Amino acid sequence: MRRMLTSRNTRLVLATAVAVSLTGGLLTLSTGAASAAPARHADDFNGDGYRDYAVPGYGEFTVTYGTAAGPGNKTRTFTQNSAGVPGKAGDAGSLGDDFGDDLAAADLNRDGYADLAVADRSEKVSGKAGAGAVTIMWGAKSGLGTKATPLPVKAKYLRGFGNELEAGDFDGDGRADLAVADGIDTVSVYRGGFTRAGRTGKVTRHTRSNHSRTLEPTGLVAGKVTKDKATDLYVLGQGYRKDRMTQDAWLLRGGRTV
Repeated sequence: MRRMLTSRNTRLVLATAVAVSLTGGLLTLSTGAASAAPARHADDFNGDGYRDYAVPGYGEFTVTYGTAAGPGNKTRTFTQNSAGVPGKAGDAGSLGDDFGDDLAAADLNRDGYADLAVADRSEKVSGKAGAGAVTIMWGAKSGLGTKATPLPVKAKYLRGFGNELEAGDFDGDGRADLAVADGIDTVSVYRGGFTRAGRTGKVTRHTRSNHSRTLEPTGLVAGKVTKDKATDLYVLGQGYRKDRMTQDAWLLRGGRTV
């Protein structure tokens, strides 16, 4: 895996530039639920009706719970040393600890509480350094806590799974899906149907079809481009043409085949 030469701040600027071009702007996701009312907000982790705030970091992330007046005083920082969080803190060798580097919120299991997908692109998995991992922190009445589940994926050496995350209803079925980019060339879309036992819906993997213009993902932006019900996904990235680095974007149109 080539380590990203584009800084996180630069990637956020690029992502914002794409986001403002999307019809309706950035996605606010609320999904239907079979047995509970859907989370009103995609980032209401304790189901009290107020938006909460999750801040990424390196080796950790921090959640501040919202109130009627805005951010409240209840704050908690999570690492892989926190109870119930899988993986091992700092278990990435010289690659650094990227747990919490990117986050995506949605009510993934449709229980009325928003959940949080947490990326760790440098995690060692099954003895494979830099394979990368994504952990789902489940929401509850008390907020995010000791219940967490790793997203299923086949570990590959230096793949950097979890390099970027984004949530949305990419197939338009009313359930939250999760898009995960690796550090090489692939975006995996996990369909809704997430459970605490680690099950998900169908998984589809996408790479750019023109192999002469391979795109190494450095950002994902979800939003509405077309007029259908499905969320669309921009993949931002860097390519290499004639040994020169280029910046590019690739649109994955939402729908049943995404």
